[in-house]
Amino acid sequence: ATFWLLYFFVRRSLDDELAARGAVMLLTIYPNNAAYVPLLLTETLYTCLLLGASLCLMTAHAWRNVLLAGAIFGLATLVKTQTIALVPVLAFVAFLGRWSTGSVGRAVLRAAAVTCVAVAVVLPWSLRNLEVFGTFVFVSSNGGKNLLAGNHPPRPAAAGAVDPADE
Repeated sequence: ATFWLLYFFVRRSLDDELAARGAVMLLTIYPNNAAYVPLLLTETLYTCLLLGASLCLMTAHAWRNVLLAGAIFGLATLVKTQTIALVPVLAFVAFLGRWSTGSVGRAVLRAAAVTCVAVAVVLPWSLRNLEVFGTFVFVSSNGGKNLLAGNHPPRPAAAGAVDPADE
C-alpha cells in the first residue's frame, strides 16, 4: 500500500508520471525501506499512515477528507508519538493556498480540525494511561529513555561490562 500511496502522492503533487514512477523505484531500492519490509516494526506502518494522511490533506476539498486525514494522523500518533507535533504544521501548510487573510483563516480552521480529530483518536489511549499510571501520559512514557539513548553514545561500563582501557 505504501508504494501506491507514494505513487499517487507524487503524481498529484508534481503532476508527473515519470516522477511518480521514479519515486516508487527509489523507495523500492532504498536500503532502509528494503531492510524493514520483512520485519514487524513500526517504520513500514508509519510510512504508510503518513503518506495516507498527507494524500488526504492534498485532496481535502471536502470536510470528509479533512476528518479522514485527522483520523489517520491520530493512528500515526499512536505508532510514533512525535507525529502530533507535526499535524498542525503539515495541515496548515497543506491548506494554505496563498498568504491572504481569508486563506490563512481557512487554513488555521482546517488545521485545527485535523489536529482535534487526531487528538480525539488518541484520547482513549491517553485515558487508559491515566487510569493505569495514575498520571496523564499522552501516548508513551518512554520518551525520555529514547531521547537519552539517541543522543548519547553507549556506555558498556554502565551496563556492567569491563572497559579494556581500565585493565
